[in-house]
Amino acid sequence: MAILMEVIHELRHTSEETFAEYVQVYGETTVVALEAAGEEVLGGWRWLTGDHTRDLLLIRADSMADMEAKEAAFGESMESVLESLMPFIGNMEERTDYRIPLPMATEERLDAARAAGARGVCPYIITRGFVGSLEVAEEYVGLLSTLADEVEGHGRSLVTAYANSTGPRSCFTTIWRLDDGFDALAWPRGVAVETRKRLSEIVRSETLDLLEPLPYSKLR
Repeated sequence: MAILMEVIHELRHTSEETFAEYVQVYGETTVVALEAAGEEVLGGWRWLTGDHTRDLLLIRADSMADMEAKEAAFGESMESVLESLMPFIGNMEERTDYRIPLPMATEERLDAARAAGARGVCPYIITRGFVGSLEVAEEYVGLLSTLADEVEGHGRSLVTAYANSTGPRSCFTTIWRLDDGFDALAWPRGVAVETRKRLSEIVRSETLDLLEPLPYSKLR
């Protein structure tokens, strides 16, 4: 079963200029070392809402055993990676979590996002929805899949979606590309009305944040 690793860094008490330097160094060292170890780095983004000195790295593997093997290979270059990041580590917090891709997180959606990104960079949205119980989760996931199909071609497109494998098991994340830029922040009029209504009825809470693709990201 495929597995995702979600890595979030937060640089505290850091200026925009220092964060930009960190992003450049991270892309030139850590990301290069990850890919040399065979890791599939899907994308990297920074938050545009909330704390702007926070980033997200998304890595995919065929299985947990595959992920662990590639992480071990990456560990062989850890000393040089840490050395390059030394100017930033004192202010850095890192959180790593493993996630399970949802059925609508298809290769075709990733390929479409990569192709669109090659034509121009767009903002992204990340949402996290919490449902009250695992019983409701099945309906919620089905509705997310329907929503992705219904809004396709209306200014935004689903890139990937995943569930927690640790922590709250009834938390689901979606990442959307705003193909029409910030104009696509609002849902298109008359599209997926009933689906969105039902989702709002069963979700206990939801967060939404804007993301900006980082220079090294293949999803842009």
